[in-house]
Amino acid sequence: MLAPLENRGIRQREEGEAEELHGSLVALRRERDFDLRTSVRRIAALSDEVARLRALCEEQRQQLVAYASGEAIVSLGRRLMALSAANDGLREAAERARTLQALLDATRDEYRRLAAERDALAAALAAAAGDGREVLR
Repeated sequence: MLAPLENRGIRQREEGEAEELHGSLVALRRERDFDLRTSVRRIAALSDEVARLRALCEEQRQQLVAYASGEAIVSLGRRLMALSAANDGLREAAERARTLQALLDATRDEYRRLAAERDALAAALAAAAGDGREVLR
């Protein structure tokens, strides 16, 4: 009779150890699944970053090719020529504006001179009319 009780204790111990091992296995599987999901997310993020850096690298490579070919210098030369032409046009317009301003100032001076002459003649006419003298027409 002693043997079955002894076997039962060993069996219960082994079942307890088996349950413990099963619990550890379940916990390890959960941890593995969590680590797998985390790794997949990191891989996706790193893949996106690699793609972004590749695109940036390609953009800079094309820019270097353009610089090496002299295309950038030619483009800058064209822009400089266009801006120089526009600047010349602005200078001409500014000179025309100065000329028109001087002409306008001269016209105003002439207008004032003529107005003063007209007023003086009107005053002379009024004075002559007041004296009874005949006014030349």
